[in-house]
Amino acid sequence: MKKPAIIALLLLAAATVHAAPDLIITNYIANYEATPAAFTNAGDTGLSTGTVYACIPVATVTEWTAAGVHETNATSDVRVFVFGLLSHLYDEIQAITSTNRPTQMTISESFAVESSTNADIKIIHNVMTKQSVSTFTIPSE
Repeated sequence: MKKPAIIALLLLAAATVHAAPDLIITNYIANYEATPAAFTNAGDTGLSTGTVYACIPVATVTEWTAAGVHETNATSDVRVFVFGLLSHLYDEIQAITSTNRPTQMTISESFAVESSTNADIKIIHNVMTKQSVSTFTIPSE
């Protein structure tokens, strides 16, 4: 009796695998806002005055393009955004001398070739932070 249930579950999973995911960045990062390159005041950007934002120029991250990281553009892709950010952070941290690198956070990068096809490579970024058990905050260096 369990076999038909398992087969039905596998068929359902197979049917949903082929659906294209909606990769637009704002579906994954709430309040994400891409600002235009030429602006004269906060109103031109969609940002609110009196609010603090962390901003990274698109040209800073090699993998990013303006269309690729636009918040609602059909060509934006959250995977490109995250991969570019992690690769950039890894490169920046590796550029710091080992004695000056943060000790409460590390990031590593590794590579693996897809063994079944040898056509794809997996790039793996691991970010580790040490945090206080009682407050879940990163302690001072």
